[in-house]
Amino acid sequence: MTSFDDGDLAWPPAQPVPAERVLSGNPHTSTVRHHQTEHAEFGRWTVTPGSFTTVRDGQDEYIYVIDGDGDLVSADGVVTRLGPGVSAVLADGWAGRWDIRTPLTKVYTLINTGKR
Repeated sequence: MTSFDDGDLAWPPAQPVPAERVLSGNPHTSTVRHHQTEHAEFGRWTVTPGSFTTVRDGQDEYIYVIDGDGDLVSADGVVTRLGPGVSAVLADGWAGRWDIRTPLTKVYTLINTGKR
């Protein structure tokens, strides 16, 4: 077993979201990977305000928001409000955008679907 204390996390420097995905603002992200296998990845991710696109391709993702405020907006217009305590599943093939209003941190699990 491995455990993690929020105060002990060593966040790497934040990197800008690739320009071709940015719709507004200047969002930057940082990821701490807690564990990774051939089939899955577990960790934490943080992002600064802005709006950017994303597509789940070959992976299902489960998220649990720890802190922050924003929306996930699917390509078909469904809005999921993000805030502390909210969880969501982005299934393989999900496409849409992140609209982040205040710095947001999530715990995530990525599971490879083998469809890539």
